[in-house]
Amino acid sequence: MFDSGGIVLASHSWVAWLAQLAPAATDIDTAEQAALVFSGPKFFTALLSGVLLAFGFQLLLTNLSVAAGISYLGRSSDSDSDKDDDESVGSTIRKISTGVGIWTVVTVTIALFIACFLAVKLSLFNAWWFGAIVGLVIWATYFSLLVWVSSTAVGSLVGSVVHAATSGFQAIVGTATAAIGGGVASRQMVATAEAAAGAFRRELTAGIDPVSIRENVEDYLQSLRPPELNVQAIRSEFENLLNDPNLKEVAKSGNLRDVDRQTFVDLVSSRSDLSKRDVNRLADQLEAAWKKTVSQLPQPRDAMGELVDYLKNSTAQQLLGREFSQKLDELVGELRQRRQSHEKEQQPASPMAQAMTLGVNSLIGLVMGRTDLSDLDVEKVVGQLKKVKDQVGDQAGKITAQVSRDQAALPYSTVRADVENYLLDTPVWKLTNQQLLEREFRDVLYDPAADPGTIAAELEPLHRSDFADLLQQKGLLTQKQIREISNSLEAIRLEVLTEAEAAQERGQTLALYHEVEQYLLTTPQQDLTPEKIQLNFKPILEDSDADHGLLNNRLAQFDRSTFARILSQRQDLTIEEVDAIIPHLEQARDRALVESQEVQEAAKAQIEAQWLKVQSLLRDTGRAELNPDHVERELKMVLHSPQAGLAALRARAARFDRDTLVQLLNQRQDLSEEQINQTLDRVERSWTRITHTPQQIAGKAKEQYDQVMSSLADYLRSTGKAELNPEGIQRDLTRLLDNPRAGTSALRSRLARIDRDTLVKLLSQRQDLSEAQVNQIIDDVELTIRNIVKAPRRLARRTQRQVQDFQGAIADYLRSTGKDELNPDGIKRDVQLLLHDPRAGVSSLSDRLSHFDRDTLVKLLSQREDISEADVNRIADQILGVRDQMMAQMRDLQLSIQAAVDRIFAKIRNYLNSLDRPELNYDGIKADLRKLFDDPQAGFEAMRDRLSQFDRDTLVAVMSSREDISEADVNRIIDQIERTRNSVLHRAERMQQEAQRRIEQVKYQAQRQAEETRKAAASAAWWLFGTASVSAIASAIAGALAVAG
Repeated sequence: MFDSGGIVLASHSWVAWLAQLAPAATDIDTAEQAALVFSGPKFFTALLSGVLLAFGFQLLLTNLSVAAGISYLGRSSDSDSDKDDDESVGSTIRKISTGVGIWTVVTVTIALFIACFLAVKLSLFNAWWFGAIVGLVIWATYFSLLVWVSSTAVGSLVGSVVHAATSGFQAIVGTATAAIGGGVASRQMVATAEAAAGAFRRELTAGIDPVSIRENVEDYLQSLRPPELNVQAIRSEFENLLNDPNLKEVAKSGNLRDVDRQTFVDLVSSRSDLSKRDVNRLADQLEAAWKKTVSQLPQPRDAMGELVDYLKNSTAQQLLGREFSQKLDELVGELRQRRQSHEKEQQPASPMAQAMTLGVNSLIGLVMGRTDLSDLDVEKVVGQLKKVKDQVGDQAGKITAQVSRDQAALPYSTVRADVENYLLDTPVWKLTNQQLLEREFRDVLYDPAADPGTIAAELEPLHRSDFADLLQQKGLLTQKQIREISNSLEAIRLEVLTEAEAAQERGQTLALYHEVEQYLLTTPQQDLTPEKIQLNFKPILEDSDADHGLLNNRLAQFDRSTFARILSQRQDLTIEEVDAIIPHLEQARDRALVESQEVQEAAKAQIEAQWLKVQSLLRDTGRAELNPDHVERELKMVLHSPQAGLAALRARAARFDRDTLVQLLNQRQDLSEEQINQTLDRVERSWTRITHTPQQIAGKAKEQYDQVMSSLADYLRSTGKAELNPEGIQRDLTRLLDNPRAGTSALRSRLARIDRDTLVKLLSQRQDLSEAQVNQIIDDVELTIRNIVKAPRRLARRTQRQVQDFQGAIADYLRSTGKDELNPDGIKRDVQLLLHDPRAGVSSLSDRLSHFDRDTLVKLLSQREDISEADVNRIADQILGVRDQMMAQMRDLQLSIQAAVDRIFAKIRNYLNSLDRPELNYDGIKADLRKLFDDPQAGFEAMRDRLSQFDRDTLVAVMSSREDISEADVNRIIDQIERTRNSVLHRAERMQQEAQRRIEQVKYQAQRQAEETRKAAASAAWWLFGTASVSAIASAIAGALAVAG
């Protein structure tokens, strides 16, 4: 350092000495003188010396800076040595620019200042501005040489010297140059990376063919072959498993029909590793084994259900054939077996058994309701169904048998059949509704189109005891209810009977008037003698079926004026002759009335005697002897009078006084009230039956009957076979009865007495008719006779009864049932009957139970004014409670049956699950798929585009055509494909992400370096500008000072 200072002082002394040797400067006054100065040797001497001095002083100061350690300002500190490369580069550029820049400005300025000062001094200029100009020229030359030497090498020695002397200045220039060049290179690097990535991507995706890869995968999947099952061994094992006692129990319940092929398909499909083909093959084998096993079991039959369907859909010929008889025998056997099973188990009759019992009556109702069947067909079918009633139950069977024996003595009656069907088939809530009962039962009894006399004849044998017996058969009513309903029915019967008798009497009165008129107008004059009038006219007026009161009213129309008016129409009689005939006619009339009164008095006396005997029988007979058989036998002996006429029988029937007998039996201390009522019911029943037992006819009635039978027998014997058809029979019988003299009404009455047995006897004598033809002719004759006598039609054929569904039945029950009947026991009974009523449609029991919802029940009950809101809710709750009980019973039954079926199927399922079925080689599938998918030369985008062709839906579509591969295997294969595909995609994605990260990092570093370079270039440029500016000013000042000083 001291050496450098000494060198500077020595130089200064040398310059001063050189200046003293120079001549004195001269003044320059003109431009020519100035030009001469700058073109002279002094200028070039000053320029050359100034440049050399500048380089020399610059070299001196540079060595001084090196010696002083100023160059270390550009190094990184120890604390910054661990920073990233990108950060160290930027900070180094900034530190070198700052330290070197400041020192360069100082050294260059000092070097140029001293060099210019000395050079100007050496040139001996005399004007200060000459010195300033020369200093600027030296500055410009120095800077130009410095830049030129920095950019080119003029020689190793010169370059080394110049580089050593100008290292600081070159650092500034190099920094600016490097920054500008680095920015350009950074931008080129980013563009090159992006272009390379794009080109790489385009190159990889250019060769992709997803279709060929998909076809390869599909071909591979189609080539997979699963292992086969030993179907024959499995079939044998199925047969062994189905040999189960539980299967027989299920067969008895009739639920085996619910097991079909789909059941087995679902069972086998529970094992998901079986293919569709295997499932179908196993289901076929299992179904075949099931059918084989089931065919060997006793098949249960619902005889009642089959009979209901048969009665609804069969024709008249089928119902009258052997097939119907066979079905009845099957029903009888089923009912007998059920009754015996209940007796063995000592169980009471269940609601279903009770409903089955009542179902027999419903069968009769179905037949009675068929309008396509004639009354004769219905009579035959109903007669067969009544034979089944004794199989229904013990108590009901005894009552049915007793009633059947009683009715066997009576001819078939349409009115009686309708009454029986109505009382046995009508729900209890209708029978307890007085208004509804009166309206409906009146329609049952009376047919407006029928002959009133026939209606009256069929109503007379009916009695309160008949109604009580029928109601007792229902098994649903208490004794009190039976008595009340029976009394109501009897009152209705009497009202209808009175109306029928009144209509009959009006008709008979009119018919009698026409007969009398016909007799008086057509009888020859010679036959109108007193003897002939008594012989022929008096029988016309007589009627053994009418009592004295009716006959008296009937004959009251025939007074003297009536006889005179009728006879006056004859032209062959004079007034005197008419007056002579009329007294004889009046005498015959009076005689008929007297005889009628005598017969009535005799019958009344006989009836009173019989009534006294009945009272004596009840009063004196011991308690043990008051049984139905003894009472009936004694009453038959007491009431036996075969010659009694219809009027006498009517008087006998009317004589029965129940109240008198009640008082009589109440006097006995050995009978309770219930026993008294039972005894009177038996007596009343027997009294009525015996009273209306067909009696022998006599007198004129016998003659008319014999005349009709003779004519009918001649017709049936002599008529040709071809003419015995329904049209011919009706025509001929109508002509046969067209006998004005005999009286059409009387003939009709006698014709109605002809029974089937009589017709069979008449036709059995013909050899040209087969048994079937005889029966057909008899049916046609009976049908014709019914039409002629205007017999009452069946209720179903004369009224349009709508078929009621179950909802309608519920609504009818809630609207019609009395409030008192809506009690828990009554509701339970009626709801059970509703649920098992075959008339309420063909819906199942579960469907019917679903109609019992609270809103509907409340809505129907709220329409009644006699039920409060609280009662509505109570009744609805009780009905729903019965519904819940029934549903619980059904569920328990279904669960027990289902449990038995499940036990059988569990064995099959366990066997299926134990099948050792070989698995597919899933590892091999995975390896094969990885080979198909994995391509190390493909980029992520290409791989993703390629594998996107294989989503799950595509794979399912490919595998769905393979019925030999199970669903589980399909899922496993697809899972392997998806796992392999995802693995390849994930690996490629990781590589792609890593490459992308590297590219982004390079781009980021390049951008950051470019930014740092830009800042460094700007800083270097400003330092260079500052150095040049300061040094220029210093050079000019130095030149000026050298001249001035």
